[in-house]
Amino acid sequence: MANILITGAGSGLGRGAALGLAQAGHHVIASAEIWSQVRDLRSEAQRQGVHLDAAKLDVTDEIDRKHAFGYDQSGGNSEFDQPPARRAGSDDQASVGA
Repeated sequence: MANILITGAGSGLGRGAALGLAQAGHHVIASAEIWSQVRDLRSEAQRQGVHLDAAKLDVTDEIDRKHAFGYDQSGGNSEFDQPPARRAGSDDQASVGA
């Protein structure tokens, strides 16, 4: 089975994907932007009897990225250092799990 990181797992498609993939036996690291979503996701996984690792991660927050990935991505080449209008896909494309 695969190791899968899902961002935006606090609600909607990301949440469903995280729970479904964990149910299928994959090792899922599911991140949500705010702590209440992390707690809700952990509770739902427990209620469904599936194991997943739920973590707080706002990918636009430098401290969260450093904590999650162990390094600072703010060197100027990161997509997240750009204003929202300049980020890839922000004009007419949607990002799954974001």
